[in-house]
Formats: sequence, structure tokens, C-alpha cells
Amino acid sequence: MTEKILLVDDDPNILNGYRRTLRKHFKLRTALGPELALEVFQNEGPFAVVISDMKMPVMNGIQFLSRINEIEPNTVGIMLTGHADLTTAMNAINEGHIFRFLTKPCSPEEMSRAIEAGIRQYRLQHAEKELLEQTLKKNIKLLTDILGMVNPTAFGRASRINRYIKQMLRSIRMNHFWQLDTAAMLSQIGFLALPERILEKVYTLEELSPEEKEMFFEYPKIGARLIGEIPRMEIVAKIIERQLWDYERFATSETLTEEQKLVNLGAQILRCVLSFDEKISRGLSQDAAIAILKKKPHKYNPKTVALLENVKIDTSYKVSKEVTVEELTTNVITLEEVRSSGGLLLVAKFQEITPAIIERLIRFKKEGGVKEPIKVAVLEKPEWE
Repeated sequence: MTEKILLVDDDPNILNGYRRTLRKHFKLRTALGPELALEVFQNEGPFAVVISDMKMPVMNGIQFLSRINEIEPNTVGIMLTGHADLTTAMNAINEGHIFRFLTKPCSPEEMSRAIEAGIRQYRLQHAEKELLEQTLKKNIKLLTDILGMVNPTAFGRASRINRYIKQMLRSIRMNHFWQLDTAAMLSQIGFLALPERILEKVYTLEELSPEEKEMFFEYPKIGARLIGEIPRMEIVAKIIERQLWDYERFATSETLTEEQKLVNLGAQILRCVLSFDEKISRGLSQDAAIAILKKKPHKYNPKTVALLENVKIDTSYKVSKEVTVEELTTNVITLEEVRSSGGLLLVAKFQEITPAIIERLIRFKKEGGVKEPIKVAVLEKPEWE
């Protein structure tokens, strides 16, 4: 079996005994005590199964396996103890997310059977995770394609925001914060529920009436409700819901959970970038836009605003050219609006071309015509990717 197993105990004799009997059948790694085990788990993982003794110094087995679950939820935990009372067993299962409970003395045969069962459980969870991730990616692509076809302007804005945020996350070494990356692309999905007259006013910077403002500011909640129905998108939905919150509205208590901290950081970055993009779209320079945000520390997290100074707005563009609909590819971005022969907006300015957009333009060209040529810029791979 190729999966790695981690066995943890504070008794070296027990570790040596299991090492002798199990290493022929499993890729076994042992660790003396929970502190060393956590280092091994983080530096030498992933481990499919972790077997832990219950009574250990510094932290007991329940606490240790609970910490393992926080780091890697897919790892299967097995508890080994000489105190098999019902209360301990229940606490171990409920608090430590334990898959199986073994009592000492545990024979090598029984330990092997437990490890094999743990590996099967790990493989099952891993397969389910991969399937869920594939489904998730398809759902996200479907939603962004719908946004791009129904509201090109909103999709164009989401694409720009996503590019800015990727650079910001890269600068703080958080480029694996996929929830924020996804939230940026889906941040405008709530626009689908807004009346056309409100959208036109928003895009042309016209003043909204009090009633229209009330409807407009509902779009983050609408988007969050849509996204919240998709499995594993809970954090994404919360970030989207809070995208218009002022910085002073966020709780700063040290008692926040890691998930709450992640949501707050994501929403604060998204809030900042939305305002930054709005000012850039109005023709302000990058320096001028950042200067305005810096003057409002109650609205925008100053640390987040500072990250915008490293954002490169135009440097990912290489060469511009004019093409027909049939010549469009997915490695370009529009440099002007693309409209139908009747004047309908099909693709917004500075929008990255996707396969769905190309299909839509081909269909429009056949049915009613598209104004050509289309001016685009070829995208080269940015330094921050």
C-alpha cells in the first residue's frame, strides 16, 4: 500500500514493537509524542491514517487528533488507549473525529485490520473529494458563463477584480486562497436579479433613487443565497454577502474562528478592490485611486489598500490586433465593447474571452450580425501566476 501511516505514542518501546511488526505491510512512520508528531505530519505528509495513544503529555489523544483534523480533514484518525470507558470513547469520536477506537493491548493483527479499514475510508473520502471538486469547478464555470452572456459588463468587472485579487494574494503568499478567488469571479452574480433600469444607471454613473439604492444594495445578499446552495461554497457565499461592508463593521475580536478570520479578510480585500476598480474604470490613475481609498480607513482596511500598490493593471497585455469573430481565441482580452449590428452589448471592454463568449458571438453573427473587426489584446502569462 502506498498510503503513509503515522503512529504516535509517548512510549518508545510500544513504537518499536509496532514498527517491527507493521513496517513490512505499511509505509509506517512513528513519532514520540504529539508535538513531534504534528511536525512530522505537516512536514512529511500527507498521511492517510494517524494512530494515536490516548494518554500523552502536553495534549491527550483526543486533542491531538482534533488538531490533525483541523489541518487535514481527510486524514483518518484511530485512537489507541488502555482506558476503554464509555465516556472516553464518546468524547474521542465526537471531539477528535475518530474513525475507530482500539484498546490496549492491541495485537498486530487487529492493528493491521484497523489500518486497512482506515486506508479504505481515506480512499473513499479522497475519491468523493475529487468528485466534489470537479462538480464544483463545473458549477462555477456554468455560473460565470451565464453571467458573461446575460450581463457582459458585470462579468467584465468580475474578471478584472479577479485579476487584481490574484496579484494581491500572490504578494502575501496566499495564492491558494481559492475561496476568495472564486468569490471575486462570482461577486457580481447577484446583478442577474436586478432590473435593467438600475443596471443602466449604475454603469452610466447616474444617481439612483432611494428605492433603487435599496434594491441595488441587495445584490450581495442575492448572490450569497445563490452560491450558498452549492456544497463547499459556504465561505465563498459569506465573502460575497459582506463585499460592501465598511472596514469598521467587521469584528476584530481575538475569539474569531479561523473560518471567520478568512471570511473577514476575503470580504475586506473584495470591498477594497471593488472600489479600486470603479475608480480606475472612471479614468483615475492607479495612484489617484489608491490615494482616495487611503483617506477612508473606516471604509477600507489600510493593510488591504497597501496591497493595491503592487497590482499591475495593464502589464499582462502583449500585442493588440483586430480580428473577426471566427478568429477569436481564449487567450485575448477585449480593448473595446463588442456589440451586435443592432447595438446590443455582447462583450464589455477589458473582458477576457471564454469559450462560451465565442460561441455566443458566432451565434449572434449568424442570426443578426456582430460589428467587426473586434480589437483585442493578446494575454501573456503574468509574472504573478
